[in-house]
Amino acid sequence: AAHGLDDDLRPIDRGDMPKERETRLEQNRKAARESRRRKKVMIEELQRSVIFFSRANATLKTQNEEFQRLLIQAQTQIAQMEASGEVPKTGGAVGGGGVAGEGAGAADATAEAIGAPDAAPVDTQA
Repeated sequence: AAHGLDDDLRPIDRGDMPKERETRLEQNRKAARESRRRKKVMIEELQRSVIFFSRANATLKTQNEEFQRLLIQAQTQIAQMEASGEVPKTGGAVGGGGVAGEGAGAADATAEAIGAPDAAPVDTQA
């Protein structure tokens, strides 16, 4: 890269070089300079993207860990309720079965019972 800067700062004695070749060499230097500038900009943009997506990934990992914790907590609470006879057994799968007519309300009630944050309902039929 330093060599390219030297070419920009001092004129080169071309002697008896044809004018067309001199013009072509100058255009080539300009094109190379522009190419290096574009490459630098692209690398800077990619570095910003890496930072952004690394942060987003860390946030998603944290959310995933929290949701896993909430799921285990809900499964434990359901198992305790089933064992005590508070609710009929669901057949082992969370959300599979249950009392007729419960619908999405059961998931909301479970989330509320364990102190889960409000979340938009998830369409499991899709």
